[in-house]
Parts: sequence; C-alpha cells; structure tokens
Amino acid sequence: MMGTAATAKSRQFEEEVLLTKNLKVFYGQQEILHGINVNFRKNAVTSLIGPSGAGKTTFLNALNRLDERKTTITGEIFYHGLDINGPEIDVYKLRTHIGMLFQEAHVFEMSIYDNIAFPLKCHGIKDESKLRQIIEKSLTKAGLWKKVKDKLKQSARLLSKSQAQQLCLARALALEPEVLLLDEATSLLDPVATNTVENVLRTLKKKTTVIWITHNLSQAARISDDTVFFDKGVLVEKGRTKEVFTYPKSVRTDNYLSHNLRR
Repeated sequence: MMGTAATAKSRQFEEEVLLTKNLKVFYGQQEILHGINVNFRKNAVTSLIGPSGAGKTTFLNALNRLDERKTTITGEIFYHGLDINGPEIDVYKLRTHIGMLFQEAHVFEMSIYDNIAFPLKCHGIKDESKLRQIIEKSLTKAGLWKKVKDKLKQSARLLSKSQAQQLCLARALALEPEVLLLDEATSLLDPVATNTVENVLRTLKKKTTVIWITHNLSQAARISDDTVFFDKGVLVEKGRTKEVFTYPKSVRTDNYLSHNLRR
C-alpha cells in the first residue's frame, strides 16, 4: 500500500501532465532559459506569452526535445513523472505523446491523404479502412474535411497556407497526442481558419493538454485556462488566465499586458 507521500506524488502527476524543475537551456555558452520551474495542468489550454526573444520557443522545443542537438539542457522535464531527457527515452515514441505544430506549415511532398496516412503507417496502422476512418476524423476536427474530401489524392502542396496549416493540425491530431504544443500556429491563418483552430483547441481540452505560444493577447484571453509570462529567459508569472490578465502580480507582467492590449 502506498504511503501518504507516495500517494500525494502520484496524484500530483495525474493532475500535472508536464513539469519542469530548474530547467536551463544553453546555445553554446549563452544561457537562454534561466531555471524554469513550471507545471502544466492536465486537460487545460495554457498560453505562453511575452516579447520576442523571451525564450518561449526555446522552452516549447525543449518539451519534446526538438533542439537537443543544438542546445545543452540542465534541470529536469517530467512527463507523468518520467524524465523525458533520460537515456532510456525513445524520442520518436515520446513525440507521439507530445505532438507539435509550428508557425509555418510543413507538409510532405505527398498527397493530402498520405500526409496523414504516412505517420500512421509508421506507427503500425496498416488497415486501409482504419486509416480512412482516422484521416476523415482528424481532417474534420481540423475543419478541413469538407474542403478536401474530394481532393484527397491531390498534392498537399496545392493547398493554401491556411489549409496547409489545418492539414498539419489534422496530421498531429491523427496520432492522438496527450499533449499538443503549438508555436504561433495561427499567426499565418486567415480569420476563418483561425476561428476554426481556436474552436478545435477548446474541444481538445476533453482529452488533450494544449500548450501554445501566441502574441495575440486577445486570443490568449479568449481560449486559455492558464497563462505563463516569459521575459528575457525568465518565467515571470503563471496563473489562471483571468487572474493574470486582470490582477497581474508582477510589474513586468502588468507593463507588458498594458502596452500590448492597448495596441
């Protein structure tokens, strides 16, 4: 039977899907992130905000080991209590649990159908009926199915920028990651596609933890449950979005929000 301390720790990791302890990231000798301690609630949308160069993308990339060949990382990143930088971790499998969507769409030189089918096949799903089912479901979630259902064999390169980004979202959702990381993923989308993605993120909370970077503070206020403010590689403040936006605890946060919300 687990003791009180072990039970409390187990409950903590059930509620906090990701957790960093004294996380530092270096590019060469330059320290970009300075001892980040933060936890992310399960099934919540968390916005990472802050000025350009604050370290938000570096932090997000560290959460699925994207820049590990270019950076040196100290400290710890826990996914359900497991250190993701441990030597036993299979990075490829890790990224099926922690997916990522970038600012610019990266579509494969394949058909729309194969852009989603290819990673699924790599993970052992070979049955065509099952593939079609997953592809339709993920494209529907991303708000793209009606537009491409009769064009699935066409090259993904023929899609508009907004549609290509929605395709990348569908591809990420097809693997059903528990955590989805987004780096300004709506900044290049048209208003209709942006609204679609925002609605997707709202519905994803039932099964997915979303962590995303946005410079659109109105957007962060609309859809995020929690907000984290970064500045100069330091995590300045974290809290419930309404509280951070209404009653920021740090003068730095207050100054950033006041300046940018007036724009």
